[in-house]
Formats: sequence, structure tokens, C-alpha cells
Amino acid sequence: MAMVFISYRDKDAKSESKVIFNIIKSYIGDIAFRDHAIPPGSSYINVLKENLRDAKLLLAIISNNWVNAGANNPDENRLLNEGDWVRKEISTAYSRNIPVVAVLLDGADLPDQLPEDIEQLRDSQQLRIYDSDSLHDDGSDEVKKLNRIVSELTRDNQVNTPSDPLTGKIQDTKYSPAMILLKPGKFMMGSNESEEDRDENEGPRHLVSIDCYFYIGIYPVKNREWKEYLKDCPNVTSTYTEPAECLRGDHKPVVNVTWNDANNYVEWLSQKTRKKYRLLTESEWEYAARAARSAGSKSGLLPYYSGTSINRTVACFNGKGFSIGGVPSGDKAETTAVVGKHLPANGFGLYDMHGNVWEWVQDAYHCDYEGAPDNGASWGNAGEQKNKYGILRGGSWRCRPGFLRSACRHKQLTSVYGDDIGFRVARDVK
Repeated sequence: MAMVFISYRDKDAKSESKVIFNIIKSYIGDIAFRDHAIPPGSSYINVLKENLRDAKLLLAIISNNWVNAGANNPDENRLLNEGDWVRKEISTAYSRNIPVVAVLLDGADLPDQLPEDIEQLRDSQQLRIYDSDSLHDDGSDEVKKLNRIVSELTRDNQVNTPSDPLTGKIQDTKYSPAMILLKPGKFMMGSNESEEDRDENEGPRHLVSIDCYFYIGIYPVKNREWKEYLKDCPNVTSTYTEPAECLRGDHKPVVNVTWNDANNYVEWLSQKTRKKYRLLTESEWEYAARAARSAGSKSGLLPYYSGTSINRTVACFNGKGFSIGGVPSGDKAETTAVVGKHLPANGFGLYDMHGNVWEWVQDAYHCDYEGAPDNGASWGNAGEQKNKYGILRGGSWRCRPGFLRSACRHKQLTSVYGDDIGFRVARDVK
């Protein structure tokens, strides 16, 4: 059963309650209930009672029509009816010592007249959302306050709690990769024929819809996190060997990993955390690299998140002697870079999507996008493919700038490893 019970009137705040439900689910976890989730054929009353029984918090969503929405007479105060379900939900919460928070939308206030069994609603904590449209803005103060309240009042019971409920960042264990939540969106995958350094395997360009929220590593997996895996799995079958000294820093990306090594790591992490970790699909990776949620976004059509060119101030790569669009790319990287320290994040808050290390993705390699899925799903599994070819994305510290493009795809045997090959993890929300 859910820990957060969302109480609302269907004809008063149905859409707002849905938005609030999705905010909680996305940023804190699948811990909320609203009556849209009642399965067909189930007893409406019994399901409500069961979820109220197990709730740790009730959110009363109150708009300006809360008292009389759905009434036959517009002057009727439905709360004065002992059989009113909203009243029953709130009074039941109080009778069971469940905290109640009044979420007041668009300047709404509590009515002058409240029945005795819910009178204490006046003294309960209130969250005022002066403009309900602000609930659609991830960075709004209202969304932050909502997440803070829900997190604080359910903290001891959460099974899927982000370390920072205000930003959606999570870290399931001390040595797990720090992650951030990505929202669904649409983008154009691949490149146009006119794009500089383009390869034929990047076409045809096509629309992809990422339909589900997912968590993604803010950085490539770091040596520190990889060492924890090796320590916990001393007998794991792997070709991994320690790289040169200059590549070993705890906060540098792990290298010398094959596709199988990367998959063994996410399987181990899933077992340790009881969460579903995996490699990104190829389309998820490109969506994250482009950092634009709209297919019509101009920035999402550019070769790099930095624009039409890239240089050494924003990525770790070999820029010496190269230029993009006539713009010099800078000097040559001599080793990998410490993640998140010197180079900026892209528009989604992700580091090193361009350069530093190549990153394995889940998909099997195909020579072009004819027949590719358009919903963000993996197109086959590289480990199950007969010839065992996988895909590397993002370029590396050894690469010239053209390999860093968001659309660039590098075919590679899954058994191959090198001092510029690493990976990044994803995690399902549920």
C-alpha cells in the first residue's frame, strides 16, 4: 500500500492531483495513491480504506471549488454531509493520527465552516500553491516545497528515497553512482547528411519518444565505485586490468572495461541495492547527450550540447590541430579528467557526455537506423548478438572532436577494452 494518500474532488482538482501524484512518483518514488489507480472490478470503498489504513501522510488538495464541486446546488457545502467521501478521508486520517497537509491551490482558503471531525484541518500544515501552473516547473519553489514536505513526513518509511528530494538526485549506497532523474521527451536521433564528420551509420535521422522517466549517472562510473565492485566480487570473471597510474584516481572514470564487465557491474549493483540498474539504451544515451526534451528544439539538433563546435574548455579530448566549422578545438588531453570538477555539465546536469571516456550502451550494433525502435527501447542486446558487436558513444580523451558528436556511433566488439573505454549506468524509477 502507498504511504501518501492524495485526497481531492474529481470535479475540483483532478488534473492538479494527477500532477502532484506524478511529482511524488518521479522525485521520491512510487509511494503515493490517488483513486485513479483503483483496478476495474475492485471495491472502490475497500481500496480507499486499505490505502488510508496504511498511509503515513494525507495530502488534501483544495481548490476554490473544493466545498461545492459536484454538488447539485452551487451553494451546498458538501462537507456538511456525513457521507461525503472527502470528509471521511480526512476524518479517518485524523482518527488514526496520520498527518494531514492542506495543499491550497490558486489562492484558495479553507472554508469558514468545517465539520467538527475535520476542524483541526485549520491547524494542520498548509502548502500554498498560488499558481497551479508552477507544478509543471521542476525548479519552482512550490515543487521543491512539496517534495520537502513529503520527504520529511515519510522519511522513516521510504524504500526509494533520493538523497536530495528537491533535485531528484539519488545515491542508493555510499559507493553507488550519483544519479539524476530524466523526464520523458522527444528528440531527433541521428544526424543530417550535411553534418561535419558524419558517418552513414547515423541515419536516417528519426523521431524518438522517450516515454518513461529514468535515472542516469551524473558521471561515468568512477574508479572508486568500480573498486567497491571488485572488492565485493573477488572471483568475478573479467579481463579487467589496472590502467596506467595517471588513470587510476578515485574520481576519474573507470577504463579498461568490456561490455560484459559493464553488464556484470550493473547486475551486481542491482543485487546490492534491490533496484533495477542497467546500461543506457542507445537512444536514451543520445537523448541525454543532446539535453533537449523537445524534438523542435534548435539546441537538440546541433552536433554538440555546446553548439556547432566544441573545444577543450568543455570536454576532455584531443583538440590539437583540429577545428570544427573553422573554430580551433584547443590542445590535446594527456589523460582522463576528474569527473565533475573542471568541465561543465550539459543542460540536463550530466558531465562528460562528450569526451573523457567512450561509454558502452546496451544495444547490439546495427549499420544504420532502418527499423530502429522509436520509443527509447534497446535495439537488441549486444551480449546476445551472434557476432558480439556493441556500441560505444561519446568519444574519449584520445579522440578528435568529430567522435564526440552526440550522433556519433562507434562499432566495437563486446570483448574489447581500452584505456579510454568506460560506461555510465541507468536505473529504472520503479
